[in-house]
Amino acid sequence: MLFYQYCLGGELHLENLEDLTGSHVFPKQMSRLILQATLSHRHFALMGSDIPVQNINSCNSNTLVWYSNNKKEMKQLYTRLATGAKTMAPLAMNYWGDITATLTDKYNLNWLLYCPASIDFVFNQEKTFDHF
Repeated sequence: MLFYQYCLGGELHLENLEDLTGSHVFPKQMSRLILQATLSHRHFALMGSDIPVQNINSCNSNTLVWYSNNKKEMKQLYTRLATGAKTMAPLAMNYWGDITATLTDKYNLNWLLYCPASIDFVFNQEKTFDHF
């Protein structure tokens, strides 16, 4: 979650399993696992946990969608998430002006970044993000 706090900003609150009343019933090696992590920002909350769930092998069947109309924020998020990531579609403008990217970050989470076209979009602009 520290990586996502770096990428997204916000305030991070971590609750360890050992902080839970009755945690003595769990094996000692589980005590430092995160029961709940909450990353709060003015526009979102992202939550996660280290506690294993039976029959779940990985989280790569889910995709997190980041929707923003702030192009500068979108570029900064993409740059940070892309570190160590597998990029399926780099940050780029499609032909109707929306800016999108898809990647799998270094923790194997899938992301779709989406920034809708602005009303002042001109179709003959070069379709790369660096021109914003």
